[in-house]
Amino acid sequence: MQSDPAMETVFDARHRLEVQRTKSNKIGTDTFYADYLSLRSQPMKAFLDDQEAPCVLPITSVNEDKLLVAMGLPASERNLIEDLQSARYSIRAESRTEIDGQQLSASALTRLAANPPPQVRRLQRRTSSWLLRPYPLGLRFSGKNMSPLPGWLVGAQSVTLNMSNVDVPLHLHFALFKGSGGYCLKPPEMVTGSSDDTIDDDDTVYWPPLREQLHCTSIELLSLHNLPKRGERRPRFAGSREECHKYVPELSGAAAPPTRAYPSSPAITLSLHPIGGFSAISKELPLPQNVGTEMTTAVIARNGMNAEFADMMHCIAAEPHATFLRVCVTDDDQEVAYESVVLGRLRRGYRVLQLRSALGTRIELCYLFVRITSASLSASANLQSTPQMQINSRLREENEALKQELAEFRQTRRDSRTAHLRI
Repeated sequence: MQSDPAMETVFDARHRLEVQRTKSNKIGTDTFYADYLSLRSQPMKAFLDDQEAPCVLPITSVNEDKLLVAMGLPASERNLIEDLQSARYSIRAESRTEIDGQQLSASALTRLAANPPPQVRRLQRRTSSWLLRPYPLGLRFSGKNMSPLPGWLVGAQSVTLNMSNVDVPLHLHFALFKGSGGYCLKPPEMVTGSSDDTIDDDDTVYWPPLREQLHCTSIELLSLHNLPKRGERRPRFAGSREECHKYVPELSGAAAPPTRAYPSSPAITLSLHPIGGFSAISKELPLPQNVGTEMTTAVIARNGMNAEFADMMHCIAAEPHATFLRVCVTDDDQEVAYESVVLGRLRRGYRVLQLRSALGTRIELCYLFVRITSASLSASANLQSTPQMQINSRLREENEALKQELAEFRQTRRDSRTAHLRI
């Protein structure tokens, strides 16, 4: 009777594993399993110097400023993204307020997403096999969250946020991981790199690639219903908040009557927050020369019960599944309701968005009625007039020229090698 060679191989492997495990136990620790199963912390220098991973699961923690330095951003851009000086400016000069700092930070993040520095490609390659955990600077005494967008752009697997402050970074966090079970896959290009093997080692090639086709989501704002009056709170506890509210009611808030009798005067602001790729909002197509990522409707005076809007806004994104749409309702320049979603997950047709309060709790009976349509646009036809796309067009031309030059160089080497063999 003959034995199966495959079964003998499995038996031998199990036997060697048991022998090594038994030997390792003699020194008091199971070093064999520790070498393969431990999540070990490694210094940032080892991560940046492309050192070989000493274990299967290496992880490096880095603060947000050092991450931005590794991404190749100058100090001026890092200060805008971190938005740590807005409070100082508001004390020194009354004209500089906190909202200005948020707008400057959003603009800097949009520029970073549209044109990442070459160092981003290197970080994306490293995070494909090395865990990275960015965390906020210790200067954030107020608990204000750092933006997770730069960390997600380089492929970080875990971005540390302060869950006690419900601000825009936390809104984006919950929008990304909603319904995902806690895990979201990276874009394929971020892990595997370019499909062209001849330029795979080039640090100028990274996600997001230059897209010939862009995604356009047109949102027609129809009506806003049952917006709370000033001071009024109507938290909706049904759903995921129901169990949380039983233990910590402060997280979802408590119902309260309005403090003033007159109704609200709402306005709606739509803004885009991209992880990577070009993005813009406009009321007309092709895009005008000065295009931004935020747009606000006119104020509907004294009608928060059933305010009617007649605004059509076009949301353009090169990477719709890596771009967030944030809908914000303001009353007297104060944010009273919002909702954040991934732009690429919006379904076409007439839709209803149930808005949330400042604590992140859904507001009872408060809805925004919209009509959503989507289409594909040619990048060259619609975006050639914008300054950002002019830069992208120039980079595309330079990239094509380099690829052509590399192909000619390799062909010359092949010809010379063939001639040498003939001689």
